Amino acid sequence: MIYKYNEDSEENDISFFEAFNLNGKSLYDEPGEFSFMPTNMESLANETKNDANAGTKMKTESSNKTKKSNSKIKSIHKDHRKRVRDKFFKFGLSCFSEYEVLEFLLFHSIPLKDTNEIAHRLIEHFGSLEGVFNAEYYDLMEVNGISEVSAGLISLFRQISQYLRTTNKEGELLNTAHKAGKFCCDYFASHVEENSIVIILDENQAAKVIEVISEGSETETGFYPRKIIKSIIKHRGTKVILAHNHPNKNPNPSNNDIHNTKVLAESLKTAGIMLIDHIVCGGERFVSMADRGFLIH
Repeated sequence: MIYKYNEDSEENDISFFEAFNLNGKSLYDEPGEFSFMPTNMESLANETKNDANAGTKMKTESSNKTKKSNSKIKSIHKDHRKRVRDKFFKFGLSCFSEYEVLEFLLFHSIPLKDTNEIAHRLIEHFGSLEGVFNAEYYDLMEVNGISEVSAGLISLFRQISQYLRTTNKEGELLNTAHKAGKFCCDYFASHVEENSIVIILDENQAAKVIEVISEGSETETGFYPRKIIKSIIKHRGTKVILAHNHPNKNPNPSNNDIHNTKVLAESLKTAGIMLIDHIVCGGERFVSMADRGFLIH
């Protein structure tokens, strides 16, 4: 017997465990009545063991299902990535959308996650594929799913593009406004801030050296005549082209641009240096101040 009944007390002292027999039947099956039930402790032990085994089995089955589900997800991602790679090697990027270009690139920094979703977030945040590649490293990391590695990879591609556009350009002939404009627009293509450069030319107006004069904000850059003259003298130049970019993609020179150009042209002239042109780039478009009549040789 496991239940305790105290005849001397005014009320029967029956605890929570005493209110139910171990087979699950209530002692209060009938109102106002209860009975003493013998308990088989060996039977209880077996039931407890069986319950424990059943719980372990359920956990094992749940774990197996989770493993199978994860394996299936990995398989889906693996097959999808293979299809994207096959598409790239067969057709190149010409048949890719902007989202797919980023998705494919992120395969190389994110091994398992769905990079298509992250690619959509990037373009929604920066407005376009170009906006993503022009974004700064720390700005990229503000997007959910972009780690230091992914931000570094995207930044690397921008730097590679700039490197290819600006390296080994010495000797390129810039004897027309069109050639000079295209040269400068290629240089500024990956710049998200306003920058100014001076291109030092040889006697045939071929590019010798590109000197960075200033790197400014998204709306303005510094203009330093002394620094420009110092750079030209250092490389023994006698002919130069000045250039800067407008990140808002409007190539029209401001009144300040026009004024500074005239002042610089006079300063260079006194030093025996000819300012051939001042190119203002806005995206793929440009304005030649020489063609506009702001420079008189």
